[in-house]
Amino acid sequence: MRKGVYRDRIIFNGHDLSELVMCRPHRPIMPPTTLSTESVGGRHGEHFRRVSMDGYDVPVEIWIRANDRRSVAELRHELAALLWTDEPAPLHLPDDPTRYYLAIVDGSTDLGQITNELPGCTINFHVCDPIAYGAECSTELASGTDKALYEGGTYEARPVITSTLAGGTWRLENVGTAEFVEVNATTFGASLAAGATLVCDMATEHVTINGNTAGVTVNSDFFGLLGESVVEVTGADFTEARWLERWL
Repeated sequence: MRKGVYRDRIIFNGHDLSELVMCRPHRPIMPPTTLSTESVGGRHGEHFRRVSMDGYDVPVEIWIRANDRRSVAELRHELAALLWTDEPAPLHLPDDPTRYYLAIVDGSTDLGQITNELPGCTINFHVCDPIAYGAECSTELASGTDKALYEGGTYEARPVITSTLAGGTWRLENVGTAEFVEVNATTFGASLAAGATLVCDMATEHVTINGNTAGVTVNSDFFGLLGESVVEVTGADFTEARWLERWL
């Protein structure tokens, strides 16, 4: 085995590339950041404004899995087809198989340089969303009863809440922070009929009832989950919370 070469699976856009190649990824321990500051007149130093995480590149060295050079050319074409996508897709790297990134191949990749020998060729994946995705989690919530949700990752996750309405006002509250999202007959523009399906997407800050957009009360605040969050839903006969773990 070549020293430093991982033989585990690399999966991109649902395709197991490890059936064709061995690889060695190179990436930072955390996403790069951009710091925004401003000078303050008459004072030393700077005033901090904000910090944001940026997208970044993940160069991956690869070697074709082939016993002879005659089969390498065919495998190059097969690999090119698996790498092509016109939008970011899930990238699972071999040194962290339980999480994935949304990435897309960026820049020039000379597939003609890919062989079954060292040195290999480098494929550059650009990660647009700097926060990794982990396991999909879900749990049921009983109306009028507190429920502790464990996000599981190291970065805030934004759940999707699906409820079967009981009729009347619907409300979901983060008990610990007092943040809540509420929908009533006034904000919806019609009565909230029992049996209707309400979907509250905390990431897009959008609520629908039977597929129709529903407004929320003016004090509503779409919230995320990090660590343990205790929530309570009212006005529903059945509720499911579903989210993806997020990881720095």
